[in-house]
Amino acid sequence: MDRSLPPLFKQGTSAVAKLVLCLLLAVVLLLLDARMRALDSIRAVISTAIYPLERAAEMPRDAIRGALSYLGSLDGMKAENQQLRVRAAELSQQVMRNAQLNEENLRLRKLLELQEPQTSKLVAAEVQYEANDPYARKIVINRGTQQGLRQGLPVIDDRGVIGQITRIFPLQAEVTLLTDKDLSIPVQVLRTGLRAIASGASTLGFLELRFTAAGADIEVGDVLSTSGLDGIYPAGLPVATIAQIERKAGTPFARVLCLPIAGLNQYRHVMVLEYDAALQPRPPEPEEPEIRDRKGRRGRGAGPGPQGSGLGGRQP
Repeated sequence: MDRSLPPLFKQGTSAVAKLVLCLLLAVVLLLLDARMRALDSIRAVISTAIYPLERAAEMPRDAIRGALSYLGSLDGMKAENQQLRVRAAELSQQVMRNAQLNEENLRLRKLLELQEPQTSKLVAAEVQYEANDPYARKIVINRGTQQGLRQGLPVIDDRGVIGQITRIFPLQAEVTLLTDKDLSIPVQVLRTGLRAIASGASTLGFLELRFTAAGADIEVGDVLSTSGLDGIYPAGLPVATIAQIERKAGTPFARVLCLPIAGLNQYRHVMVLEYDAALQPRPPEPEEPEIRDRKGRRGRGAGPGPQGSGLGGRQP
């Protein structure tokens, strides 16, 4: 009679021995891969073989992401299209208003017999370097008299006024920046129309409105533009914004610091504005009428004193 165990209950190598064998095999493979890179070719073959399976497994995920992205972009394009339609309608109305204002301006100029506004020419220039003077704020550009420039022309960028040409050479020009203490520019507050003179402040990088009354209607954030009264800068160019106002009791003037709008130290390229104000010459001063005293001697009718009082004063 066979008393051996059935095949189901037969035991071979113990589980502990199998575990130890697997651990040893894993350690050997790790050492071979780390030291000798022996498994790189096997890894490459396996990666190539399972790549189609990976792509097939990723296809549902990619399809879902693509559908969500398409729906999201479609909604975004619809919203952007709606915003562009509204913006186009606003710009169309603005263009119509500008055309009406332009026609009205032309009619008013004809009624008042005013001259047409002077057209200005822009000359692009490149900043070569800053001046070596530590007490001045100046730059040198690569345009000069050979390009038709002259001393006194304003220099601007896409934001506003940068400065003014103060020295001119055949192929170069020296530009004094707004923040230089020796440069002044007539400005106007856009909100109130108040006129003032902006000059370089002692605080580096700022402008100062000198001799501004303490009770003047100005606020922090007001925008200053050129007034055009000097005949150098055309009216309406952005200059600065008011950054700080100091009013002290017993002082008739306020200290007003302004921050330039233009990028004085940021851009490499600037533009020179060939502006000709074509100002009319100043009318001559009226002469004082001559009068004669009782003895027939000539004298001036204005001015106090016995010689020009017009009251018959006698000359010694």
